[in-house]
Amino acid sequence: MQKFKIMLTSLLFLAGYTGVSAQMRPDAFFLAPIMAQTVPVTQTKITCIIFPVSIQPAGKGTRDIKAQKVKGTDNVLMVQAARPNFTSTNLTVVGLNGRLYSLVLRYEAEPGTYNFRVVDDSVSGYKLVSDQVNNPILLSGLPANELTLSADADTIATSRFFLHCSTGTERMHLVLKSLYVKDQLLWLVVKLKNHSLLDYQTDYVHFSLLDKNRAKRTAVQEHVLSPIYSSPEKNVPGGGAKVLVFAFRPFTIPKHKKLVVQVSEPNGGRALLLKVENKIILKARQWK
Repeated sequence: MQKFKIMLTSLLFLAGYTGVSAQMRPDAFFLAPIMAQTVPVTQTKITCIIFPVSIQPAGKGTRDIKAQKVKGTDNVLMVQAARPNFTSTNLTVVGLNGRLYSLVLRYEAEPGTYNFRVVDDSVSGYKLVSDQVNNPILLSGLPANELTLSADADTIATSRFFLHCSTGTERMHLVLKSLYVKDQLLWLVVKLKNHSLLDYQTDYVHFSLLDKNRAKRTAVQEHVLSPIYSSPEKNVPGGGAKVLVFAFRPFTIPKHKKLVVQVSEPNGGRALLLKVENKIILKARQWK
């Protein structure tokens, strides 16, 4: 009996020591579960999930579902059932913020909701909601989302002007005021001045690269430049002025071409045409 007590005491000591040693080991770890969010999907309609950051689908449980990013976006996932009445499966999505998003996909013939947004949650870390939440869609290849672009435009519109490349006609003037580089974009700031009493209703603002010298009977070689961002309000009241901001992917102008900025009212009234040389573009300043 005495020997049995001694052996039992020794075993308990060893067990306790082993437990303490395991706790002290530098390579010891434990697994913390990541709560999954359930998404209803169907075969006849597409379900879209908008994430707060750019994503990369990491893996799906079975071939019963189809999942891919919506073309032209970085943070919108499109999910659809490959066949009806499949057994629920899982889908893992990796965010560029380092977060892992775990989704359980469940088949429903007629889901009540087809669009979700991922938002932060204090309990589970994140959750899916179907009401209006401000998760801007990130377009592929863009260095900033729409909210950032709008904020940048507001800041640059009130920045210091350092250029005075201008043109005018019929008491209207168009002036290139500044060029800045910010968020990997080239920002053009122009000012429209209306010296008449009649409001200037802007029909369009057109940017293109045109040949400097064109021989007669030669087709015009035009390369249209489409801005990534442009000021939403472009009309100028009589006797007033308006600062307009446009963002482009950075570009330079070939020696034989020029940048042409065209602004016009409806029906071609009071059309303005501003020509910009490459030496002006090279004066762009880094926004600090």
